[in-house]
This record gives sequence, C-alpha cells and structure tokens, in this order.
Amino acid sequence: MFIPENTPTRSRTIQGDAYEAAGYPDFSFDIPRPFVAEDFTEVASKYQVAPVGLANGLNQLLSENLGNNMAAKVKSAVKANEALKEGDEPTALPDQSDMDKMLADYDFSGVRASSGGTVGLSPLERALYVYARQLVRKILKKNGYPSLGLAPGATVGKKDEPAKAGELPWEVYEQEVEELATGEGKWGEDENYKAVREEYVVEPAKDRVAADEKASSDVALKLGLAV
Repeated sequence: MFIPENTPTRSRTIQGDAYEAAGYPDFSFDIPRPFVAEDFTEVASKYQVAPVGLANGLNQLLSENLGNNMAAKVKSAVKANEALKEGDEPTALPDQSDMDKMLADYDFSGVRASSGGTVGLSPLERALYVYARQLVRKILKKNGYPSLGLAPGATVGKKDEPAKAGELPWEVYEQEVEELATGEGKWGEDENYKAVREEYVVEPAKDRVAADEKASSDVALKLGLAV
C-alpha cells in the first residue's frame, strides 16, 4: 500500500502486556492515517454523506486491520517463547519495522477470512459470532456509526455492493463483528467495552452452547445412545 510522505500517524498499543513483560512498557506502534476528506468528495456527494466521515472510517478500518494482524504476530511470538527449550534463541517481539512491512504489503482486501464464516470454529466460537452480529446491529440502530456520519437507525449494507445512504458498508460491519466476537481492539482493552461484551455476547454464547449440549444429551438418552 502506498503511503504519501508526511502522512500523519496515530500511536497504538498492541498487546501491551507482552511488551511490558519484555521490558518495554511504553512501546506502541505508529499507524498512518492516509485518507483525507478530499479523497471521497465524489462518492460522498453521490451518497449524500460526510466525506470526512468516510475518511475517518477508512483510517479506522486500516488501523484495526493492521492492529489485529499485528496482534496475531505478537501472540505467535509470545507462544513460541513460552515453549522455548534450553539453548533456544527467543523470538523477538515485532517492532515498528514489522508494522511498516505489514503496511507496505497490505492490499486493503478486507477483514480476515474467518469473519462471517464458521468453518473450523468451535461451537462456542460460532455462538460468539451469532451474538456479536446481533449486538453490532443493535448498536447501529441505537447509536448509528458516528465516524462515518451515520445517524441512529443505520442498517448494514449488502456484501459486495456499495453501501447506500444510511447503511454501514459490509466490510466495516464485518470488522466490527470480528473484533467483538474475538474480544480484540476496544472490546479487549477498555473495561466498559469488556463488560458489555461479557454480558451481551460471551454469557449468551456460553448459555446457548450449554443448552445445545443438554439437548443433544437428552436426544441421545431417548435413542439409547448414551453410555
């Protein structure tokens, strides 16, 4: 991805506990905010939305995607170091150069492949996505999506189609669902957001899985399959 010179950046802490444990408590990544309102004048006029909202939304999406991808790299390094054997060299945590390379290779293809799909997920993970989708839609209906200039009552656009007036682009919606379901971004860092996620996503998902398991057990008993 091309980033113009003198593009402003925003500092972001990613997996701060890992860096604090490694002796770098104040480490953060600088993530560019390349999109400006002027980039979206035409499309904003077409859909009668604020161009600054579109710019802010895409800058946010870029930051969240890079943050999620980098968080995975950090977790991988931590996991590798936890399994170190005597004499092995530890894996260095990613630094700004790794973020710069990730940005250079980034093609804005969208959210991670797991978003919106359930293949390979555990029953609990599938349930988390179900309730995450419900909660994101409720939040849109009640609060809108201020960074994109969407008022309360906003809905979700269709996949692979441009968002209409009053609709949140599908890709942005998928990103929000992904973070909520996995507890990343604000949902894993801010105590207030964590509490909301626990009440409206995690607890209902656990209850659903428990109910499904009980139902399966009851059926097995009726069929004489339980040991």
